[in-house]
Amino acid sequence: MRRFFIEQSKITSTKIFITGSDATHIKKVLRMESGDRIGLFDGRGFEYEARIENLLAGSVEVSITKRFLSVSKSPVQIIVAQALLKDKKMDSLARQLTEIGVTRLIPFTSIRSVPRPDKKRLSARRKRWEKIAIEALKQCGRGHVTEIGETTTFNDVIKIDDECELNIAHGLVIAPCSGIIQLSECDYAVPWDMA
Repeated sequence: MRRFFIEQSKITSTKIFITGSDATHIKKVLRMESGDRIGLFDGRGFEYEARIENLLAGSVEVSITKRFLSVSKSPVQIIVAQALLKDKKMDSLARQLTEIGVTRLIPFTSIRSVPRPDKKRLSARRKRWEKIAIEALKQCGRGHVTEIGETTTFNDVIKIDDECELNIAHGLVIAPCSGIIQLSECDYAVPWDMA
């Protein structure tokens, strides 16, 4: 079943309207008709089964037939802070982190960051990354969208570690009670080379 994103604020009754590019995709690309079933998700953990009622000029009217909790939420909340990358590499990162279930992506600037976009451009890029995260959810079947944080500085990112139980940075695990240990001393395997 095809899945489409719907903002939670738009779900006020069992009849809702899908607009924008998703409506166009349903009508022109998928050539769906009245009576066809689709899946909806709100990015906050709820999924819906719906039936297409009417194909209108700028929208698609659907009726929700079933609401249920998404079963694909990770039991671990993972926050990734990443220095801004050149070109479209941040786009790929936002997509891949969403697919693996990362809770939050915090882009930041550092002394050695090559990209230095202005505030207007950063706002546009953040909206783009949020859109990419939603598109990735349609593909991977997860129910929770990765939150894309405001671009901040490295010093502000370091302050975030107060709200985390375990921090991994530069090949070190920083645990609140046990101090700093090398990853090689840990009891578990890390799936990537951090050296």
